[in-house]
Amino acid sequence: MAAKRFKVSTIEEIDAKKLLINSKETVRSNNKAANMLKAYLREVEQSESFEEFTCEQLNEVLSHFYLDARRENGEMYKANSLESIRHSINRYLKSPPYNKTFDLIKDDEFREANTAFRAALAELKRERE
Repeated sequence: MAAKRFKVSTIEEIDAKKLLINSKETVRSNNKAANMLKAYLREVEQSESFEEFTCEQLNEVLSHFYLDARRENGEMYKANSLESIRHSINRYLKSPPYNKTFDLIKDDEFREANTAFRAALAELKRERE
């Protein structure tokens, strides 16, 4: 019997391989940002399960989160740090097991959140002057 030319991968195998796309540091950063968003949601007494939110719910939450995010000592994040957090949350949602197809940074559904993000950056710039 001839060997099969193609392997048939399961969804689980595909997801496991997708997880290996990012370095361990990137995955750690993604999880840290997700945990930060969960802590924020806990503090404002909302469901922590943002992975299950609709785009509309996520847009609203992120609109507030970007403006409200602070370091543990209460100080504002630097612009680069806030941008890293935003990208990490986006990667977290796009990675298995969530595999979201939307993009928090590019998609129109997140226009309000992205406007709030730009407002947060402008506020940081004013604070540093």
